[in-house]
Amino acid sequence: MKDKNNAWIRFFPNDWMGGVFMLPLEARGAYITLLAIQASGQKIPDDLEQLQVACPGMSISIWNLIRSKFDVVEDPDTGERYLQNGKMTEEVERATQKRETETERQRAYRERKSAKDGDRTHNVTRDKTRTSRAAYGAQNQNKNKKPSPPISPPRGESVEGGGDGLSVRSLVREYADKFNRKRKENGSSLRLSGDRLVLSAGRMSPEDWETIVGAFTAAYVEGVNNPKRAIKDPTAFMLKLIRELRETAGAE
Repeated sequence: MKDKNNAWIRFFPNDWMGGVFMLPLEARGAYITLLAIQASGQKIPDDLEQLQVACPGMSISIWNLIRSKFDVVEDPDTGERYLQNGKMTEEVERATQKRETETERQRAYRERKSAKDGDRTHNVTRDKTRTSRAAYGAQNQNKNKKPSPPISPPRGESVEGGGDGLSVRSLVREYADKFNRKRKENGSSLRLSGDRLVLSAGRMSPEDWETIVGAFTAAYVEGVNNPKRAIKDPTAFMLKLIRELRETAGAE
């Protein structure tokens, strides 16, 4: 029966030409045809009339020229006698083994990849849960926190909203500068606009800002691991997180 999986075997042109150098073209054609039949998984019949069906026009004289290149083999189960070329048998076995090894390698790779993707999804979900819990805890803490007295700003600066506004501005500016330096070192064009973030987050508490940073970091890492969810505009994404946190706090 034809083996559809055996799509290729090794072929050595120099060895082939050396083996058929003294044969006429008719004999060469019959020889390569019978080898192809064996390579495809079919049996070469040990009968001239049947061989002439596979190789139309092959005469007895042509067959006698290539007969020595095949051995007679008997099927131990059926007793059927057929022909095979020893070298072709070796190459078919080698190709089959290589195909099975490659199939097993690909199966193992798919299993490792599937397990890795599952772990990554679990980690991202866990990080999101932790971030949500941290945001909820920070909001409750801020809700019960008494406002601190205004801090006198340095000359030439003003603090709107009082409290920790000045220190949060410093944290925002420091984070944006650090993020931009790393992206520049990595050859990325992504940047955070420190000015826009300062204007939006200037009145937040340090705890709320850390919550925003945690949520942004988790989303950014997820985008690195999954290009379909990559953050294209980090400034807009962080401004959205700030807005959502404020809306949540207002709803409470």
